[in-house]
Amino acid sequence: MNRDSDTNIIRLPRTTYAPSVNDLGYVVQKTRETKGGSVESAWAPPGSKQLYLLSVSLVVGTTMPFWKLYEQNGNKLTVLWSAESAELIKVAETLAKLSGTVQGAAKAEVPSKEFVAEVIAESQKAAAQALEDSRDSIAVMGDLDFLGSSADNVHVLESQLVEPVSGVFSYSVLRKFLDYECGRSQTFGVPMSLIVFRILGPERKPLPSSAATTAGIRLTMIKNRLDIVGVFEDFDLAILLPNTTPAAASFVAHKAMDILTASPLAPGLNKSTLTIAFSIGGLPDDGDDLSGLISSVRRARATVGVRA
Repeated sequence: MNRDSDTNIIRLPRTTYAPSVNDLGYVVQKTRETKGGSVESAWAPPGSKQLYLLSVSLVVGTTMPFWKLYEQNGNKLTVLWSAESAELIKVAETLAKLSGTVQGAAKAEVPSKEFVAEVIAESQKAAAQALEDSRDSIAVMGDLDFLGSSADNVHVLESQLVEPVSGVFSYSVLRKFLDYECGRSQTFGVPMSLIVFRILGPERKPLPSSAATTAGIRLTMIKNRLDIVGVFEDFDLAILLPNTTPAAASFVAHKAMDILTASPLAPGLNKSTLTIAFSIGGLPDDGDDLSGLISSVRRARATVGVRA
């Protein structure tokens, strides 16, 4: 079979690990965009000569993606597994097991020292720039000159969507995304998770503006492509993770904790002075609807607290 001749295939960049749940969510999203085509994701484990190829297709008019995993030796492709499934966590576990590479669970979610240092350095640069710009917006939307006079309207809209202190989406915007993902979870049977962080300074007071900006930037820099970072209720920060179970979200939460506490968020706000509590809730594990999910997160937040 000459796969290169098929122009209705979207080929994603090759990696060294099996796709995580969030990666698979992105693949499914791209598959829907092909309108009858397919998306291919390939990976080769470090030190191995084996190449694994995942092909995902979605028949027009259906909602259930069809998965097919190949093992490639030269020009020969051997089918290792195929199934029709919307349960992304089970698909991710199957791919990791068959290819001998564990990604999204424990191994890939543990940040290296180099990664932490890079995120901190970049977040410090971004925070400095945000303060210099008076925090009109830290979510740069790119060069909008081509829009002419309409560019100003876009920037005004952007400033309304972003909470000015932390630089992430406002609570009202986060709620809109939560409404959407909750509906998608109920309709298609895919999981979703919400991580809420409460970060307090000395005497359990809310963070000053500079520290809140840095915290928001760091969370934004470690999120995956489909995740949403926003303000939760009064001054907490949250990460919305589509296509992710609470078990998988826990690894993201611990990675975030490492990033938040690896260096001071602002002078005097370090591990010894910060108090951070986080809670995780998800559908369908923790409720039948958005109200149940938020209630679950609030209860968990009240009981899960850790000193940084």
